[in-house]
Amino acid sequence: DSYLMAAERGETVGSMMRAGRGEEERAEDRPRRSHESLIATAMLLLGEQAKADKIALLAMLLQEEHKEKELALKDNERELALKDKELEIQLVMKEKEMVINNKELEMQLAINNAVNNKELEMQLAINNAVNNKELEMQLVIRDKDMAHAIQMNKFKRQLSYVTRRYLLEKLFFEVFSLVDSQDLLAQQALAKLSTSQRKRFKPKSMSMTELNRLLLANDDLRIAAWKYMGLPQDLRLPHFDESPELLYGILSEAMHSSNGAYVYISDQAPAVEAEFFKNLARVFRKELETYNQDLAEQGIQEEVVEARRTAATAAPVADASA
Repeated sequence: DSYLMAAERGETVGSMMRAGRGEEERAEDRPRRSHESLIATAMLLLGEQAKADKIALLAMLLQEEHKEKELALKDNERELALKDKELEIQLVMKEKEMVINNKELEMQLAINNAVNNKELEMQLAINNAVNNKELEMQLVIRDKDMAHAIQMNKFKRQLSYVTRRYLLEKLFFEVFSLVDSQDLLAQQALAKLSTSQRKRFKPKSMSMTELNRLLLANDDLRIAAWKYMGLPQDLRLPHFDESPELLYGILSEAMHSSNGAYVYISDQAPAVEAEFFKNLARVFRKELETYNQDLAEQGIQEEVVEARRTAATAAPVADASA
């Protein structure tokens, strides 16, 4: 029993045998056991000791395995900690890199915007300069065109009297020629005139104003003359209230005759007068052209102002010479 108890406490066989011998030496009074009993006991003890050693070895191996696992776990934990630290450092570095990249991108965008804005400003300045130059040229051209138009309309206005007077004289000469015609309708109309009117029915005896009034008052004579010349029967003869100067004086073809191809009339002329000269121009093969009355008057006013300016400038020079 003592050997078994000692074995359970982990004592070795030798120590137990020494303890047993000690007990046998101290207990001399105990009966001796037989040799076989001792051998059997020893074998039993040795078997138990072997089991205990195996258990102890297994426990030691388990403990070492446990320690190795703990070490491996600690190593894994340290490795994970290192990886976490490295990952954290990488994240920090990545954030810094992103901040730098964003900063560089902002700077690049700012530079690009500045360059683009500068280029845009330059382009706008160039475009404005070109547009202003083109506008100036257009204004100059317009002013030149306007000045040219003013001069042209002024000249057409000045020619208007001569060309219209020519058509009226041409018309009245044709009316006077009815006397020598064989046209029955014309002769019937002339026969209805008074003796005084028949005697004076020739260019140098009857003024244009008188003939105009006669045609206005005598529809038979007017219709016969219009038909003879190929004018519309219902064509009205103007009173020329707006331009009475056309009827002044006796016919003077040598003075007023015009070989020009155009007849000029104001765009503000009465409708009756415009229609009348339109038909006369057709019959006598002339081109009727209207002129701008406002521009013509502006040209005349400019001419008057320029004449006054020239006179005012010349006066001091004349005084100084005196």
